[in-house]
Amino acid sequence: MAKITTYYNLAPINDTREFLGIAKDRTEGNIITTLEKNIVVIIKISSQKQVNSWTSFDKLSSKVLFDPKSQKYVGVYGQRCIRCWDENTTDLNKVKKISFQKNIASLVQNNDEGEILVLYTSGETESLSSAIANRKSSSTESISQSTFVDCNIYTQNNGNKILTYFEKSEESISLVLSNLDTESLKTMDSYKYKIERGNIPLKGYCVVSTENVFEFVSI
Repeated sequence: MAKITTYYNLAPINDTREFLGIAKDRTEGNIITTLEKNIVVIIKISSQKQVNSWTSFDKLSSKVLFDPKSQKYVGVYGQRCIRCWDENTTDLNKVKKISFQKNIASLVQNNDEGEILVLYTSGETESLSSAIANRKSSSTESISQSTFVDCNIYTQNNGNKILTYFEKSEESISLVLSNLDTESLKTMDSYKYKIERGNIPLKGYCVVSTENVFEFVSI
């Protein structure tokens, strides 16, 4: 029999289309909640109370993450700019924007407390520090019509890192698996699997990882 566990009402969401997601905070027991594309709130889970927050005039295009390497919070704006700030920052609008020539689809947390991965709309990847250092030498590209969702990095027992995400367009949904270089986090090879269920509507999907085995689950 299924057991329903305790849930937490972390933040009000007026429009789910504007909610960009939650992420692990620098402080154990806290989470980063990215609301309405320009509101970032740090919430203590046990008390469900806000401990910090930031707002900006510019719209975020990906949920905010905390980068353990730089000890900074990182947000992507309009797929082409990044801001990095610390917990003592009071005004995000005064934080310098770092411009990119490539379009950033998402930032992905490294599950073993490693550096953040930058995922571009082209499917290319690299570490945050490498992306910032090499941004001016990168070639330009057009904005993709697809969206990347449920992006995760899994570390296998042998140390290999696998990036998984779903690529959604108006016509289809595909599962993408990418083998990553453990140091640079660049994609070494990638595999795309189109999800097809005939006339049966797809209501939900995810990737589950257990002891080096990756399983696709759909409903």
